[in-house]
Amino acid sequence: MKPVKTAKKSPGRPRSAASEKAILDATLELLKEEGYGGLTTDKVALRAGASKSTMYRRWPSKQHLVIAAFDSTPELNIPDSGDLYADMYTVIKEYIGILNSTTLSGVLPALIGERAHNADLAAVLDPLIARRSLPINTVLRKAVERGELPAKTNCELAGTILMSPIQMNSELGRSVNTRMIKPILNIVLPGLGYSKEAY
Repeated sequence: MKPVKTAKKSPGRPRSAASEKAILDATLELLKEEGYGGLTTDKVALRAGASKSTMYRRWPSKQHLVIAAFDSTPELNIPDSGDLYADMYTVIKEYIGILNSTTLSGVLPALIGERAHNADLAAVLDPLIARRSLPINTVLRKAVERGELPAKTNCELAGTILMSPIQMNSELGRSVNTRMIKPILNIVLPGLGYSKEAY
C-alpha cells in the first residue's frame, strides 16, 4: 500500500494580524490628520513601523490601502424590536458611538472630498458607503412592511435625511451626542408618516 502524500505547506510566513491592524490604523489616523492628498505610503509605513514592501504585497496602491482602512471601521448592526422609533434610536446611537470612539468622523470628510474629483475612488467608495447604509435602510423598510410608514416611502432618501444632522455636525467639528437623537426623530419621523406617540 502506497503511503498517503501530505499536502505541502505554501511558502512564506502567514500575514501578521497585528501588523495589518497597525497599517490600517495608521492610514485612518493620517487620513483624518492630513486628508487623502496628504496621505502617502511612506507616512503610513513610518507610523505603522512597517516596510513598504509588506504594504504593497497586501495593497498594491494607495487607493486599495485607503479603501481597506475605511472598510476596517465598525459597521452598524440592524436592530429589530418591532418599533421604528426604538430601532432608529438604537441605530443612530450606535453610529454616534462609532463617530466618537474612532477616527471615522475625520475619515469620511476626507474620502468624500476626494471622491468629488477622483472617479476611480468614487467607483469603489460608493458601493462601500451604500453597504454601510444598509442597516438604516433596512430599519426603514421593515417599518414600511409593518405599516408604520407609507408603502411609497423612499427609504434611502429617508435614511439620508435622518442621518444628515449627525453627519453634518460631525464634519464641522461640532459635538455629537445622544441628546440630538430624539429631536431629530420627533421632527423627521412624523414628516415621513409615522404616527405613533414619540417617547
